Parts: sequence; C-alpha cells; structure tokens
Amino acid sequence: MYIYGKCSAFFLGIIFIAGCRDATPLASRQSLAASLLHCKEEFRVGGLSYLIAEKGRISGEYFDAGAEDREMASSQGILAHFIAPLILDRMIRDSSVHEQDSASQWLKARDLNFVPSDYYERDTGRADQMTGRILRIIDKHPHSENYSVEGGFRGKCELRPGEGIKGLFQNLRRISDYFDRCYPEYTAPGDGIYNVFPGWYTRGLRVFFGWNILKFQGQTVLWNCFAEGASTILLIKFMEKRVFIALGYATGCLLSPPDLNRNDLLQSPFAVTLLKELYLQNPEIDYTQPGDSLYTELAQKQGSSYNFIYLHDLLAHARLYRMTGMEGQANALYKVQGRLMKDSLLVRYENKPVLAEIGYVPDNFNAIVPFTLKTSSAIQIFAGGQVRVPHDYRDNTYIYDNVQLFLNDHAGEKANSWLHTHLFQFNYGSKKLENPEELCAFGDPSDSSYIVEARIAWKTLNSVRHAAGRNLLANVLVSDCDLYENWRESMLSWAVAPGENYADEKKYGTLALAGRPGPASAKKLYAIQTGSPPLIDGKTEKEWDRAPWSSIALPYQYTVSTLDNSGRFKALFDNQYLYFLFEITDNCKNRLGIVTTDKCWIEDAGNGLVVWKMNGDTTEYFPSFDDRKRLFLPAGKYFLKYASDKGHSYEHWYGRPPANGIYGASVYAAEN
Repeated sequence: MYIYGKCSAFFLGIIFIAGCRDATPLASRQSLAASLLHCKEEFRVGGLSYLIAEKGRISGEYFDAGAEDREMASSQGILAHFIAPLILDRMIRDSSVHEQDSASQWLKARDLNFVPSDYYERDTGRADQMTGRILRIIDKHPHSENYSVEGGFRGKCELRPGEGIKGLFQNLRRISDYFDRCYPEYTAPGDGIYNVFPGWYTRGLRVFFGWNILKFQGQTVLWNCFAEGASTILLIKFMEKRVFIALGYATGCLLSPPDLNRNDLLQSPFAVTLLKELYLQNPEIDYTQPGDSLYTELAQKQGSSYNFIYLHDLLAHARLYRMTGMEGQANALYKVQGRLMKDSLLVRYENKPVLAEIGYVPDNFNAIVPFTLKTSSAIQIFAGGQVRVPHDYRDNTYIYDNVQLFLNDHAGEKANSWLHTHLFQFNYGSKKLENPEELCAFGDPSDSSYIVEARIAWKTLNSVRHAAGRNLLANVLVSDCDLYENWRESMLSWAVAPGENYADEKKYGTLALAGRPGPASAKKLYAIQTGSPPLIDGKTEKEWDRAPWSSIALPYQYTVSTLDNSGRFKALFDNQYLYFLFEITDNCKNRLGIVTTDKCWIEDAGNGLVVWKMNGDTTEYFPSFDDRKRLFLPAGKYFLKYASDKGHSYEHWYGRPPANGIYGASVYAAEN
C-alpha cells in the first residue's frame, strides 16, 4: 500500500539515460531538473535528491538536507550488481572464464550477462540470484589485480569510498560512463548519425548486464529496481539519450515498478515524467479540466506511437487524486481512461496485483512467466498482439479447426465408389458453406469445447426416398490446430483407421436410419427419425436427447490428447433433412481464416497442455488486436508464455498501436 503526503521512509531511484539523437531537443524542453521538481511538488514527494549528467557532464544536482551524510547500507550491493557483470565480461574476454562454463543447471556464464527472455527462476519463491552467481564465478577463477568488485577497474572506473547518497550517485555515474566508453558497440553512434539497428544487442533478452529491458520505437531503456526495506532503489538507463540521472526520494510516496506484483517501469510517476520530457513534443496535460475536453485532447494522441506514455500519465494522476481524497476528479479520469481504452473492465483491474504479466512486447521476443494457483479459481486475462489480414474461407480450410463429414448414400449398390461420396466441412466460427442447402451453427458450452449443429438436405445426396431401415456410409474427421491457427496438430477419425485411405468408402462406418436406437457399435450410429426437427442455432434442444452418441476416437494423424482433441456426434432425420450434432473438446479454438502472428498462451506446467490461447480478430486498430478472457483453472502451476514475430510491436509499430496500451498479457485473479 502507498500513501501520498509526508513520508518518513526513504526512497532512492537512479535513472540513466544514454545514446543517439533526442526525440525532443534539449533546447525545446524544460530542464530535466525542473521536470523532476514539478513531479515532486505535484505528487507531494518528500526527501527528493538528484544528480543529472547530460552527455557526460553534470548539469544539475540537489541533495535533500542530510542526504549527503545519510548512510546507505545497501550501497555496496547495488554497486556490485552493476560492476560484477562488467568484471565477468572482462574475465571472459581475458579467457579467465569460458562463456560456456556452467553457472547453474539452466545457465552458462555468458547467460548471466545476457539472460534469455524465456529464462525464469525454476526455484519459485527465491529472489533473482544473478549477482550472487556472478560473484561466485569471479571468486572461483583467478583474474587480474586491475579490477575487483569493491574497487572497480583500476585507472578506468575506480569506485571511490563515499558516505551517503552522494557517494553512491557518483560511483554509479562512473560505472555508467565506463560502460559507454568501453562498449561503443552498444551505445548510440553519435549526434546526426542514424542508428540503423537500435537496440540490436538486447534482442531476445530479458536482462542485459544486470538491467531489465524496455524497448519502444527504436528506443532501448535499461532499468532495475531494488527493494531495501524502508528504501527502494530504482535504476534506469536510456540508451538513446546521453543523460544520467540519479534520484532518491522517500519510500511509500507513490508506486514503484515492482508494486502490484508487476515489473513495470512506468508505474513510477518520475519515470513517466522523464519519458514525457524526453520524447513528447507537448507533454503537459491539464488533468483538472472537464472529462469531455480531456478525452477529446487525449483521443487526438491515440494514433501516436507514444500513446502509452499518455495513458500511464493519466493513470498516475487518477491514482494521485484518489489517494489524496479527490474522489470526484479521480473517477472522472478513470472514466476518460475507460473511454480511451474502450474497456472499462480493464480499468477496474489496473490497480489490482497481477498473477503474471508480460508487457511492452518487442520484436522476436519469447517470454515465460510462471504463476501458481493455490486453489481452483477463476482468472481474468487481458492480452494483445498482431493479426494478419483474414484469409479467404476457401483457402486450405481443412487445416483449421474443423469437422469433416463424409457421406455416401449409395451403400450396397454395385457401382458405388468414392465418386458418390459427399464432403461437408464445418470450420469453427464460420457459417460459410459451399451448398445453399446446408446450414450450420456453432456453440461454445465451455472454454475448452464447442458444438456444431448441421442440417443437410437429402436431395444433395440422393433423390431416393429416405426412411427408417435405409443405411448410409459415413465417416467423420475432426482436425485440431492449436497455437498456429493454420497448422493442423492432430486429426481424429470415427471409422477409418490410421493408415487407411480416408476416401475409401469401404472403410466407412454405417449411419442407420431408424425410429429408435439399436444395439451400440463403434462403427455404427443410429440416426433417429424426428417429427420436431431441431432449430439450427448452436444450442442443444430436448429433441437431441432421443438420439444416441457415438465417439470419434481413432487417432488418424499425429499425436492426439483427449484433453486437447476429442469428440462425439449424433444424428436425426426427417423427410427433407439429415441433422447432425457434433460435440468437440478443443483447448485452443481457432476461428477460420484468423491467423495471429504473435502467440500468447497459458500452459499447465505439469503436463504441458495449453489451457488458454490468445485469439485474434480484425479491429479498427488493425493489425493490433486485443483479447480478454475469464477462465476457470484447477489449482496448480502454470506458465504464461508469449512469442512475437519480427514486426509490429512496441519496438516498431507498422500500423496503429493498441488503444488500451496492452501488447503482451496480464493475468489477474478474477473478480467475483
């Protein structure tokens, strides 16, 4: 919990900014010091201290009374977190350590500096141990006396003894300057030189030399945050700006990145203030104006690639007004936020802790975040990504989620062959059929199943009279695709066995027209005559209870799991039509023609089964889309996973960015 007003505990934040040409030239904006002081006054933050260096030179510093002499017990640990990766890299370059040396069961030495985005701590409940692992490697291997964790690099980055915040700030600035000097391949090429591949060095990474990573519009922001009891340490390094900022303030005054179980830099109003100052042409918004005019002003910025900064600034002020008792103004801002994001439900959840979150997804990103449900419970998911232009429904429809029904109405005839077989295909989510005499409807009785109701005219099969006692030849194939909507993962068959030709009518089962069910058989289904034909609306009616089920259980292609792909069906008939009801189990239901290029899903950690998948659709923000889902899951351990492609993301928008700012996924415990 956090409060606004006078704060007794101390909060410390350190912010680095380094790199290429400014999006907003220094001459055209107020000083960074002025923006920090404005944020301090507006958010009523006590005990502010800061040091600012732009392009290698200190441009401003201020220390709260007593801050220079205030002892910082965690100073050495913070410095070690950033100097140790640099020493490890030097030892690898000096061949004192091989980059493939094992650092843990899952990590090599090099991985400690370049942590893959799909890495997570397997030992749940344990704090990140990267610095400890690096220190153990440094202690284990002999190395030059020219560098040490306590003293830094002799003659290049010497860490000097210093008491209080000022000493910590100065040493952190030395580490930042050393990094920029000694790793020119990672820093910006200089003023006036276009950086063709900004942030290339962080592609596919979660942590880089001890820093978390935020990427947007060609900008790379490195940051970290340390909770040290009454103090919180926030570290940020913007690689596309040559600016270093160290700031400290009293803890508990406002949200910090790890609050609400998140890892979100933009929860800090100071970070949002700096982003506004460095990237927005007109950063100041009057949040006291009437809601309608505020909405109009912010709606004009929704097409901007920096819209997410405005959204976080709006949220920060809504939180401020609520915590300072200005409930009416806070509600007005939350209402504006809901209108802008077109999702009032998301607004209700944004001040709740997450179970798992993957945010600000860049290009070529693969992330894994574990979470645990102690009891069976409902979760609420908000997700977003990129979708392709929908495919034509006739384009390779068989590879999507579908039911294929093969009917041959010439059983027993000497001249019967596969030429008399009719194929009826029902793709999930599509009502488009090739024959106008066909009719189908889909229903979703649960998150992991769907039903298909279908009606087929007798005249499309055979002109003879159809009555009880007549038999047809039939087979059913159920295709299932999961994460990749246009790639079939498995196929079930009702009658044709694996290895047999699906078009061979001699291998089909029997569909027997009858007045009532007969003896059950794996390859025989009784279609029951009805005087009350069912309404084809995707809902089961009582009339269906008269017909028996038959399981679709033969694994015809690839590996089939009953939790992922299983089915059964039944049939009715009258003088004009033949009716079918299919009930299919499918953990990833994919609508025909919709293909997402970014994949997000939740996986059961115990059996690897996908229990939810982000489904796309076309929206006014195409190719961006958003998905939200309330889902009930049993108690257990799960993984939230995300895999993005090489284009359209926070790193570079090819089209309009998402209206709600979500490009990734957030999982919450669902409201009752």
